[in-house]
Amino acid sequence: MTYFAAQDVVFAHAGDVDLSAYRFQLNRVDHVVIVGEPPPADLHDELRSVLAAGEPAVIPEGVLRLLNARRTAATKAGPWVEGHCRPGKRLT
Repeated sequence: MTYFAAQDVVFAHAGDVDLSAYRFQLNRVDHVVIVGEPPPADLHDELRSVLAAGEPAVIPEGVLRLLNARRTAATKAGPWVEGHCRPGKRLT
């Protein structure tokens, strides 16, 4: 699955980069998004390769703001944080 592959790549480079991987549904379509500081070119290419398993999508600005806010909160909690929401629960 694309999300787990992306998460594995981010985890493998956790000490070297500042990235977060998210999986969520938007309009009943699964999405995988990686947010954070731009990675080095080789890691960027690796992540693009992983994400190429899916189709490019435009993520609404409000969703990106929400993901970045969650990322900021998680960064304060520790160097590696996982969180899960039940299907159908709206993120706030």
